[in-house]
Amino acid sequence: MNPDVVKVATMVNSNKDVRNILNLIRNYHNQVPLIAIGMGELGIETRTKGPKLGSYLTYGCVNNGKIASPGQISIRTIRDAWKN
Repeated sequence: MNPDVVKVATMVNSNKDVRNILNLIRNYHNQVPLIAIGMGELGIETRTKGPKLGSYLTYGCVNNGKIASPGQISIRTIRDAWKN
């Protein structure tokens, strides 16, 4: 297989799950374009830190009232996180 992009999206239930997703990005983003996010409240960290670690992209919504998946945050929240 020679995929153009690999996407991993899974519900996270612990901080260990978050670390595993962030480590996946760190270790494999140079081998294939990789999108890896955690869903749910704990997954927010993967949505803000993932692109800084090499994730191909992240997902956000225009406003918090119209989320498409659990833990999805607004584009404004993502931008604010990236400023720090």
